[in-house]
Amino acid sequence: MKRIAVVLAGVAALALSACSGLQVKPVSIPVIPPAQLAAQFCPIVKADIEILKASVLLSQAQKDKLAEVAPINDAVCSAAATVDLTDLQKFNSTLFPAVTAIVAAVPAIPNQPAILLALQLAQPVLNQVVADAIAASKASAATAAAPVAASQ
Repeated sequence: MKRIAVVLAGVAALALSACSGLQVKPVSIPVIPPAQLAAQFCPIVKADIEILKASVLLSQAQKDKLAEVAPINDAVCSAAATVDLTDLQKFNSTLFPAVTAIVAAVPAIPNQPAILLALQLAQPVLNQVVADAIAASKASAATAAAPVAASQ
């Protein structure tokens, strides 16, 4: 038994030493402007909302929730909209989770697994874009404020 433990420890040490020589380069994801992101997501989300609104499969509570969050999509996705970070945050924190929850709760929706998968895969991308936009906004604000503080 002790031999097996020693052999396993040796294999683990060998594996760790082999991995220590690997260098992992960070991957940078380009920051997508809010307007471009809205242009990519709006047609898909708008179509899904319209399908859900017409569905007889939803309960009244689900229809009420959809009616509550649909104006967020309409505001962000209208042709005259100027999409900013606040709009994306609201879209990400209210509309996206609500639509995902509704789709997840109604397995009888045609193509429900595919729609749910698409929503679940898009959510982390949207989270990252919002986080990157917030970081870029804070960095921009800090850079803009720095000369004022130095001159005083």
